[in-house]
Amino acid sequence: MRADGNGGGPGVTVATTVERGGRLAAIGIAFGWHLVMNLSAIVADWPDFRVPWAAGVGWLLYTVVGVIAALRLYGRVRVPTTPLIAVLLLVDVLTFAIVPEGDIFAASNWAWGTIGWFAVIVLWGRRVGALVAVMAANAVIAFVGVLVDNGGLAVD
Repeated sequence: MRADGNGGGPGVTVATTVERGGRLAAIGIAFGWHLVMNLSAIVADWPDFRVPWAAGVGWLLYTVVGVIAALRLYGRVRVPTTPLIAVLLLVDVLTFAIVPEGDIFAASNWAWGTIGWFAVIVLWGRRVGALVAVMAANAVIAFVGVLVDNGGLAVD
């Protein structure tokens, strides 16, 4: 072991620093977007949501999941990822259900466009297949949301 406490030499130091920077960047992007874009969309569209308070609760749930995921990344808490991903997907469904009519892919449907960043920090260090599965589930939720918003597929 070297005097600096790093037994792996300079290569390990660089790898550790880069990995730490990646974690910080993912957390910063997720929360920056969530605080600036999502919160302003909710405030702006508050009176138009089908269930306004649900938009606020969903936003708070994303925040809690993000904080838990960030703490997990730094070894502060040990939480299985599945419940956190389940909360993100449930809020995604909820948001599709309460957005103003015709705003299915507008800023008011904030969870649809944000789930990826929160999934990245929840699933950090896991195989990429888990992230692909979350994004595929998000796509299926969006597809169902479009069908419901448009009253189903019209077949001529």
